[in-house]
Amino acid sequence: MSETSAEAFAALSEAKDVPRPVWATNAPWPVDKIAQAKHRALALLFGQGLNIVRAHGLYIVYTPGEPCHCHTCSQELQHVIDTTPGADTFDGPLNRMILCPDCGNKRCPKANHHDNACTGSNEPGQKGSAYQ
Repeated sequence: MSETSAEAFAALSEAKDVPRPVWATNAPWPVDKIAQAKHRALALLFGQGLNIVRAHGLYIVYTPGEPCHCHTCSQELQHVIDTTPGADTFDGPLNRMILCPDCGNKRCPKANHHDNACTGSNEPGQKGSAYQ
C-alpha cells in the first residue's frame, strides 16, 4: 500500500520550517466543486493559507510561505509527486539544475539545503554541498 501525501508529510524527519509540498495534480486548479472540496480537505489536514503554485506541468499545493527549491526540498517535492495519484510529470523538480538562490552556484552548500549558509563559491568539495 502506498503512503498518502499526508502520511509522507507527517513522516518527515526534518523540521517543517519552510513551506512543504502536500499535493500535486495535472488537472486545472480550481475548476469545479471537486477541486474546491480537495482544497478544503487539504486545509483541514495542513492548515489555512495553502499556496497553489504551477510548476513542472502540475499544480502543486504548499503549506504557507514562499516555496524553497533547494535539492532537499526538490527531493521532497518529487516524493509528493510520486505518491500523489494522477500527478505524472516528465519534467520533475530533479530533472533540472539546482542552484543557490543567493549566489547562483550549483556547488554552494545552500543549493543542497536551505539551512546551509551561502558561500558564494562554486568550488568542489565544500562541506554541505551535494558535490563533495
